[in-house]
Amino acid sequence: VDLTIDIVSGLRNQPGASRQTGGANRTIIKLAQQVLINPRVNLGYRPVGDLVTLDMLYDLVEGNVGFERRHDIEEIVEQYAETPQVAMVAKAICLLQFVRGIARTPDNLAATLYPALGSDSLIDSVNGALKTLAEGQRIREGENGYELLSVQGKTWEEERRGIAPRPADLAR
Repeated sequence: VDLTIDIVSGLRNQPGASRQTGGANRTIIKLAQQVLINPRVNLGYRPVGDLVTLDMLYDLVEGNVGFERRHDIEEIVEQYAETPQVAMVAKAICLLQFVRGIARTPDNLAATLYPALGSDSLIDSVNGALKTLAEGQRIREGENGYELLSVQGKTWEEERRGIAPRPADLAR
């Protein structure tokens, strides 16, 4: 709950954010309800012991994420449709970028995506997804762990690696 409050508060503080979204009790209660009943998450119909993960939360709050970030996530979901763990990790990184004090390390990302009590560790699949995202120039490792690259960050990474920018990135 505290992590959700921090994420929602961070979303509210981004430029151009809706002031109707906040960390108030009503907002958190509404999100908890949506986790249970929203068709995109439907935790209420899953077995007892399944947990709320940050990719589920992203699916509920994505309308409050800035356009550029939302577009990046949409591209990642499409590009890596055959490996859903990649999109899950990208969504978790996106939301954790709104939270101060929690490093976006592989261990923390795996913890926020842990699906159910008694499940195996996700650290190997998270590390694989991070490698895929880094090779695809979607993320980089920064001071506070992994972060999604902005358009400027992608251009810088491409210049640093000697790769021509993609036309889609130049159009933005």
